[in-house]
Amino acid sequence: MATPIVNPIRKDNLINYEMFTILHLSDLHRSPNAPVSNDMLLSCLLLDLEKQRLEKPSINKCDVAVVTGDLISGAAINDSKFSDTLNKQYHEAKSLLVKLSVELFDGDCSRIFVMPGNHDVCWPLCQQSMERIDFTAQGNLSKILSEPNSPYRLDLDELQLYRIKDFKIYKSRLMYFKKFFDEFYSNQGYTFSLEDNEQAINFVTPDGKAMFTGFSSLYGNDCYNHRGRIFKDNIARNVLMIRESELRDIPLKIAFWHHGLESGDYGIDHINRREVLPFLIDQGYILSLHGHQHHSNIVSYVYHLDPKRFMPVISAGSLCAGSQSIPSGHRRQYNLIEVDELNFKVKVHVREWYADISFTPAKLQEFGGKSWYEMDLLLLEEIELRRRNALYEISPILDKVELYIREKKFDEAFNLLKELPNDVPIVNRLLIECVYELGLWDDLIRLIPKPRNQKELSILVDALCKKEKFDTAKETIANYKRGSQSYDKGFIDKLEKRIDAEKGVRGDQ
Repeated sequence: MATPIVNPIRKDNLINYEMFTILHLSDLHRSPNAPVSNDMLLSCLLLDLEKQRLEKPSINKCDVAVVTGDLISGAAINDSKFSDTLNKQYHEAKSLLVKLSVELFDGDCSRIFVMPGNHDVCWPLCQQSMERIDFTAQGNLSKILSEPNSPYRLDLDELQLYRIKDFKIYKSRLMYFKKFFDEFYSNQGYTFSLEDNEQAINFVTPDGKAMFTGFSSLYGNDCYNHRGRIFKDNIARNVLMIRESELRDIPLKIAFWHHGLESGDYGIDHINRREVLPFLIDQGYILSLHGHQHHSNIVSYVYHLDPKRFMPVISAGSLCAGSQSIPSGHRRQYNLIEVDELNFKVKVHVREWYADISFTPAKLQEFGGKSWYEMDLLLLEEIELRRRNALYEISPILDKVELYIREKKFDEAFNLLKELPNDVPIVNRLLIECVYELGLWDDLIRLIPKPRNQKELSILVDALCKKEKFDTAKETIANYKRGSQSYDKGFIDKLEKRIDAEKGVRGDQ
């Protein structure tokens, strides 16, 4: 039986009574020849994190780290040894992040969340996938370049038109990032897909209190097309997956990607914000993080259908771009972001590189000369109020259910729960528990059509074994593995062995 359930509307069971701190890094630009070595970066970063507790305002110890792209410097388009170049650069990036995980999180890489940036795109592979085209024979050049999903690209330096002829090679332009990513998360089971509509990763904190969804903003981005773009179908597909999983119950949802909302000196390389941000707001994301623009800031994106709803969007400066790539008036930077769940606020602290020897609090004109800035998280407050109102209506019945479960009166608890909407997470969870304790295996199989977590998977497999549906149990596990971005391999192995053992016992009877 599960641990006793507390009253869901009591203060000690609300989501908003803690501070959650994020280390936000971006644009690492790692390379064996980088202007600042891994050892120098790591030592200065760790020393800065230690001294922050003595500052005013002090900053809490970080719970997770988010890296919003450009892990490496990248390979030149004419680099004949680009494979060797990229492998060496990713070795540097991995070494830095592994050491960071050891120092901050006891080696737990699952508390570091990473997505790619434009420097992670392999330009030599992009060019290999294309062929030269005589643009004088193509008619309206502007039209063919601006068509949705256009295969045409224009090299402005040489005024040469190209067309993607081998889409398999083109899709592989992130293969070196994928290799790094899959190796870095080998123990967590996260993998990065080269398919455009599968480039979203839902990272969940170890305590399950927050979800960080990383999106690739590299749809159509290559050596000749520098525009940032998040593929809308990528978001839509991920939303549908979340609706069918336990992730839908996580109230603290944060999105991150690489490209910024506006273009500066870089030209047109900003994301399709009007398509992406309203979609994320509708899906319950309260905050967004990005990099690319090489300076820290926080802006408010107002939902055009309801100006009272807005999402803070936070950018991080470059941790280690070359000096020529840092905007005038800025230095190398990183962020500490504090999410105050009690007061529904977010505070961004910006740290900047000083004299190539240490990080200090930044003095930013955008922040009125301060090193930090605070904004409201109205979307988080909105989510919490909706949750309280829904639970308030059924709270008296849940109190009775709690009492019956403590007294192991599962029939009485089950009869009450049948009258409540089982799409409410706590109702669904208690209903599964009661049905399991009562041994109603057919009802349990109907109640869990698709397991959302490992606990539900274990319960469903147990019920299928009780009904001697061993092949269905194994198929259920296979489907869970295919539909999950991360799972405990050891747990899955034990579950499969349990099915074989149950089948053997039943066969002997």
